[in-house]
Amino acid sequence: MVPKRAVSEQNGEPIVWVVTDGTAARRPVALGSERIDQIEVKSGVMAGETVIINAPAGLTDRARVRVKGS
Repeated sequence: MVPKRAVSEQNGEPIVWVVTDGTAARRPVALGSERIDQIEVKSGVMAGETVIINAPAGLTDRARVRVKGS
């Protein structure tokens, strides 16, 4: 489950942004059930990966990002 705010659309398909080695990576995802403000990600993201919530509109693959609190 991820926050619904972590899921956006690109070309009509759901995507999630994750942080890998300090860079953003766009991941197409398959979605499942929803609960209040959370949504199940059936594939595309692995447990333990850092998901970007409220990704900025201009975010691109391999853009350098900083995780808050790190």
